[in-house]
Amino acid sequence: MKNRRGFVKIIAGVFITGILSFSGIRNFVLFNKKKSSKRIFDIEVNDNCTACGGCITVCHTLAIKNVYPDLKIDKKLCTYCGYCEEVCPVEGIKVHVKKN
Repeated sequence: MKNRRGFVKIIAGVFITGILSFSGIRNFVLFNKKKSSKRIFDIEVNDNCTACGGCITVCHTLAIKNVYPDLKIDKKLCTYCGYCEEVCPVEGIKVHVKKN
């Protein structure tokens, strides 16, 4: 009876591990590993900025605010997508990638 229970536990464990690895959640459920990015982003508004507001219209997270006389970026809301940098006609916004 003991051997049969042990065999069933092994087969069940292999089956569950196979299903979880196939579904892509193995790292989170079984081993509690989180995938972390090695890149750290930073964004800055430099002196070239004319506060034209073009970047505000393309920001999908509403992280950019027009605080007269310049722009403020809420880094907690920013996803560092780079749309604001692409739209800026005077290169007033820069997104930097820092490597660890």
